[in-house]
Amino acid sequence: MRTFRVSLLLLGCTLLTAAALVTALWLWSGSTTSLATALVLAARWLPDGQSLQSRNVQGSLQGGGSIGWLRWQRGGLSVEAHDVSVNWSWRSALDGEARVDQLAARLIHIEDRRAAGPGPTAAPTTLTLPFKVDTRWSIGTLEWAGSALTSASTVATVLAGHYVFDGKRHSLDGGQGRMASGSYQFSATLDALAPMALTAQVQGTVQTAVPGRSAPLDVMAKATLAGPLAGADATLELAATLRTDAGVDILRGSAKGAVAAMQGALNARLQPWQAQPIVQARAHWQSLDLAALWPQAPEARLSGLAVVKPGTQPAGWDAVLQISNAQAGPWNQNRLPLEHLDAQLDYIQGQWTVRSMLARGAGGRLVAQGQIYATTPALGWQGQAQLSGVNTAALDSRLASVTLDGELTATQTAAGIVFKSDIRNPSNPASAAPTTAAGTGPVRLQHLLASGTWNAPLLQIDTLTLQTDEAQLDGKLTIHTVRALASATGQLNLVLPGARATASGSLAATTGDGNVQLQVQDASQTRRWLARLPGAPAAWATLQVKGDASVEGHWSGGWQDPGALQLQISARVPRLEGFAVGQPDQAWRVRDGQLDVSGPTTALNLSTQGQLERANQRLHWKASAQGGRQDDSNWLFRMDTVQLSAQSTTATGNRPPSPWILDLSEPVTVRYLSTASSRSLEGTPGSFRLSGPVPGSALVAWQTARWSQSGLGSQVRTQWSTQGGLSNVPLGWLEVFSPTRLADMGVRGDVVFGGQWDASSSDTLRLRAHVERTAGDLQLLGEGDSSALLSAGLRVARLEIAN
Repeated sequence: MRTFRVSLLLLGCTLLTAAALVTALWLWSGSTTSLATALVLAARWLPDGQSLQSRNVQGSLQGGGSIGWLRWQRGGLSVEAHDVSVNWSWRSALDGEARVDQLAARLIHIEDRRAAGPGPTAAPTTLTLPFKVDTRWSIGTLEWAGSALTSASTVATVLAGHYVFDGKRHSLDGGQGRMASGSYQFSATLDALAPMALTAQVQGTVQTAVPGRSAPLDVMAKATLAGPLAGADATLELAATLRTDAGVDILRGSAKGAVAAMQGALNARLQPWQAQPIVQARAHWQSLDLAALWPQAPEARLSGLAVVKPGTQPAGWDAVLQISNAQAGPWNQNRLPLEHLDAQLDYIQGQWTVRSMLARGAGGRLVAQGQIYATTPALGWQGQAQLSGVNTAALDSRLASVTLDGELTATQTAAGIVFKSDIRNPSNPASAAPTTAAGTGPVRLQHLLASGTWNAPLLQIDTLTLQTDEAQLDGKLTIHTVRALASATGQLNLVLPGARATASGSLAATTGDGNVQLQVQDASQTRRWLARLPGAPAAWATLQVKGDASVEGHWSGGWQDPGALQLQISARVPRLEGFAVGQPDQAWRVRDGQLDVSGPTTALNLSTQGQLERANQRLHWKASAQGGRQDDSNWLFRMDTVQLSAQSTTATGNRPPSPWILDLSEPVTVRYLSTASSRSLEGTPGSFRLSGPVPGSALVAWQTARWSQSGLGSQVRTQWSTQGGLSNVPLGWLEVFSPTRLADMGVRGDVVFGGQWDASSSDTLRLRAHVERTAGDLQLLGEGDSSALLSAGLRVARLEIAN
């Protein structure tokens, strides 16, 4: 009996302990920190090679919450979620179901930098979950970056749908979203067990503006994907169509009248788990306008055919491609300079081979071919292309019309892709040097020579020569293209009319050392050549300048830490003058200009001085400052000294008038902050003294001045505020700005003025300002005797402005 009582007691203690643990766990799961703790624990339990990070997490496991930032990574694949909110019902868990009432994210960024594997992908056999799921989800913006070779991303917005897993089948209903200028609807079902039958549908409408039509053009797209997904031999059937409304003319004014409506079709058979997933495909299209489907693409009117079929090599296929473009044009007019393309291609184990290709456009043609080395089919290939008769003006209408011939070669080796391009104007001798004086008309390209190696993400250019009819760039470069590890090493030399420049050295994340020099011997020639460049500002063509200038710079340290990057820059402008054509009376001249910058980019020392003349005005300046970039969004500068002297060069009597002199009284700090959706500028209190051609010295002082701008697009809101005052402004200053002397009006005196202002702007402008007499009196001159003075007895004089 005693043993029974002891056993019963132990059982009771165990049950009480278990109940206490369950109660504690329940109470903890309802706390506002349980969601954050659960994410930390989940990160520790992830398999090796995976990581999970989170920030700004609030909420509980019982009811949900919000996550400011969440990142999961495995190798080259990463998923980032921003501003996630989730709301679920814990009671549904009692029925073995996870019912999520809300699952939303402002931004999801997916980056897939994984290298393509040479073999097949492991095929799934089941896709089940331990519980049923019912959730409505939404994503504000979805970004997908899937290549290490380009920074371009696929972006979809306003995504939403209803996902359900009932224990046997996954289903997605009511899916919708936008991509580029199109809106799409989608749905799908997938069986959880083999053979995992998949059915997916996508349909959408793209609206695009078409020249000559008042109403936008609707382009309808539809695609279906169906078949089993389980097993290595799973085969899916893909069908897609693209068309405009029947009878709609999308291009008018051609010699043959209206062009047929845009349409296209694609049928393909896919085996997604094979090394070569495309078994067979056939596509045809007519009057296809790329810009209508993707705004960033050039305008074109494409018709053609593409056929893909299994090749003779394992995991490969052969392809035939034919394209014609009825709307060819130069790149700078958002056109595609291609007129016709015929190509036969192979794809084997991740490598492309161009058996033959003939492209016509821009007045010339390009013939290309390539081979795969039989001994190393996974690595080695080579290709050659010959260029003949290509008109540069047809490529970019801002360039001069020059016919180019050339050859391009590329060979893939274990060290990377070794390339060489040699393109030249056949009428220009290879040994011809650029002329020394700037010509007229657009720049004429004469020779481009480049050779090197591309071994992603490293680009090595061993030889670079770019020659126009007046300038030449020579050098060599090695560039690391991954942003986090970006670096550059090399040397560049540029010779152009009236100037020459050199740059040499290296710059990486943590190290760097180099020099840059620019010498302008004849600014007139340099300006004329720069005005001929494509995209040069129109004002450069009407500006006349002459003079000389020089810049020398040195850097040391890496770019990653602003405090470690040291700069030393010295600019000198002994003489530089200019004026706009037809306005020689508005000529300006800079003499003895100097600018010196030194120190780390977080605490630069800046000093400048010089003289600026325009018409009959002359300005001398001298200033010094300290500061720089504190972080990605924070700039801080302190103005230590500012001295300005402005003087009219028109003589009054035997000598020119005395200058106006402005002198900063104490240092002033200026801070600039910038984020993705806001900018702000703030200046600390300060003052300066101002003296003029007549006796007296005024003081202008201000309180903290602020400017800010927030919002994006049409929702931008600007605010600013400033307060301050002025004192000791003498009455005699009025004579400087008035053609009439006070004595001629029978008045003189020693009156001194002061005032204050308070102005701000948000939704409306608010202004309060006044000027008043602070000391002194007026004397009235007698009519017959100028020595007879009558005191006006001025005690109060005030001018006030307010709204």
